[in-house]
Amino acid sequence: MTTTTRTAHPTRRAPQWQRSAVWQLSVYAYLMAWAWAIAVVVVAVILAIVSRSVNVELSGVAFSHHAFLWFPFSIAIMVTTSLLTTHVAAGMTRASFIKGAIIAAVATGIGNAVVATLLLVAERAVYDRLGWVHGSDDAGRAVLQDGALAYAAGLALLFSAGMLSGLLVGICFYRFGGLGGILALPLALSPILLTGWVGMPNEAQWTAWGSAPGSVPSHPLLGVLVLAAAATAYHLLVRRAPIAKKEG
Repeated sequence: MTTTTRTAHPTRRAPQWQRSAVWQLSVYAYLMAWAWAIAVVVVAVILAIVSRSVNVELSGVAFSHHAFLWFPFSIAIMVTTSLLTTHVAAGMTRASFIKGAIIAAVATGIGNAVVATLLLVAERAVYDRLGWVHGSDDAGRAVLQDGALAYAAGLALLFSAGMLSGLLVGICFYRFGGLGGILALPLALSPILLTGWVGMPNEAQWTAWGSAPGSVPSHPLLGVLVLAAAATAYHLLVRRAPIAKKEG
C-alpha cells in the first residue's frame, strides 16, 4: 500500500498595492453605499413635497452631484492623513500606498459617476411618466440632452478629479503641517477647477461652479491629462514624505 505525498504549495499573497487598493476601496464603497441610500430617500421625499405645490422642472438627483464631489473628497483627505503612517509601519512601501490610493480614488470617482447617471436615467423615466420636466439648473435645458454616456464620462472626470484633489490636500497637510497645507490649497484643489475648464467641451455638462469660460480650449483628453498630472504630483509628494510618528 503506497501513500501519496502531497506537496504543499505556499499561498501567494496579493501584491502590496493590490491589498492597499482593495482595503481603501472597501472603505469608500461602504461610505458611498450609505451616502447614496440617504440621497435617494432625501430626493424622493423632497420631490414628493415640492410636487404638491408647484410643477417640477428640475432634476432632483442632479442636485446630489455637489455632495458626491465633496463628500468623497473629504474622505480622500483622511485616507492619506490617517493611513499612510499605518501602512508604512506595517512594513509596506510608500510606492504600494501611492498606487493603491490612486487606483481606489479613481475607481470611486468612476463608480459614483455610474451610479449618478443610472439614477438620472431612472429619474427621467419617472419624470416622463408624471409629465414633469427633467431639467438642469439652466432654463430649458434637459439634464441628459446629449446622452447619458457623454454625461457619465464628464461626471467620471470631475468626480475622479475631486478624489485626487482630496489625496493632494491630505498629503499637503501631512507633509507641510497646518499652515503649509492651507497655503497649498489652491494648487491641491486645482485639478477640480482645471478638469471642469478644459475637460468639459459640452456646455450642458454639470460642473461645480457653472459653465467654463468659452475662450478656454476644452476636450475630454485634456481632462485626462489633468488627472494624470494630479496623480503624478501625489506620487512625488508621498514618495519622500517623512513618516509621522504616532504618540502613545
